Amino acid sequence: MKPFVVKAYAKLNLALDLVGRREDGYHLLRMVNQSVSLADRLTILPSDILLVGCDDTDLPDGPENIAYRAAKHFYEIVPEAPKIQIQIEKHIPHEAGLGGGSTDAAAVLQILNQISGKPFSEKALFALGKKIGADVPFCIKGGTALVEGIGEQITPLNEMPACKIVLCKPKIGVETKAAFEMADRLPSLEACYSENVKQAVKEENLIKLSASLGNFFEDILKLPEILKLKAAFLKMGALGAAMTGSGSAVFGIFDDPILAQKCVDSLKKQYEETFLCEPVSVPIQIEP
Repeated sequence: MKPFVVKAYAKLNLALDLVGRREDGYHLLRMVNQSVSLADRLTILPSDILLVGCDDTDLPDGPENIAYRAAKHFYEIVPEAPKIQIQIEKHIPHEAGLGGGSTDAAAVLQILNQISGKPFSEKALFALGKKIGADVPFCIKGGTALVEGIGEQITPLNEMPACKIVLCKPKIGVETKAAFEMADRLPSLEACYSENVKQAVKEENLIKLSASLGNFFEDILKLPEILKLKAAFLKMGALGAAMTGSGSAVFGIFDDPILAQKCVDSLKKQYEETFLCEPVSVPIQIEP
């Protein structure tokens, strides 16, 4: 096997509704997710043993890395699969709601499945991914999709209309566990964003889609920095803006690439982790 490089794409929640909680404690979600061109780069090399390294010193190497755990789960079921070394070059911010760890894990599962002769169907790979993290099944599928249950029920949707997306990660981070614990103290939960976003995607209507964006966690956390960023996006010409995941990244959708670039240039003066990207229809890409 020759070494190769894989792009593992970030995900956005165009809509995120928390609709209930199972008896086992898992939360039930209804989301419209979108893959975007911001990506980590994973270099895959042949190896005698599984090795994982990461260039971000804030994240672990080795067995504590989610990509390592994904590979370990795969090898437990397919022990004869070729062993690999994984070097992760991080570009997706963490504690951002962008699925940075999940997309790395998903990429590893897909690569191992490919180089092992595809012993898993896509559905079986979802089930394996679900054991690693709620966002991993979607990151295996990629594109535009309605995601339900605890993340394992995935229904592909029409591709998101072409546009530019500006992502901005403020310095504050949001701990997912704390966000869910806050949600558990609320009296009732019901979907309010996902149906409208799903319909707008079906109609391929970017203006309607942008006006329908929404995130349950954004509503309950009410973080001043998030509200400030959303207002900045709208002032600079975004059709709509919202937080993704349990935060803290905020994104704005633009139909004008010039306005999108001006927004990036402006936000970068205050927020280092600001990115210009666009929707993509695949979860990973192997670089030539």
